[in-house]
Amino acid sequence: MDRINLRVTHLNKALARFNESINLFKATNSGDKLYTQLRDSVIKRFEFSVDIFWKCLKDYLNINHKINVASPKAVMQECFNQRVINETDLQMFMNMIDDRN
Repeated sequence: MDRINLRVTHLNKALARFNESINLFKATNSGDKLYTQLRDSVIKRFEFSVDIFWKCLKDYLNINHKINVASPKAVMQECFNQRVINETDLQMFMNMIDDRN
């Protein structure tokens, strides 16, 4: 369980940094020199957050259901199968993974 707690802590930090990047990006004019760098930062922080998120769920499945799956989409599908998430969440998470890729 400590592994999940550690991942969740990292996820919360990543989401906070992602939120900071989004707020800075929104406050920046598209003509500003920092615009492209901030956009890239938002994208990278999104990718990082999605990666930590699916790995949290992977650990949850492994620890609580003794299920070991290796890919992000397989993790999301198995979470749906185990009723950890609903169908709406499954579709949203699949879209996030597609967006990350």
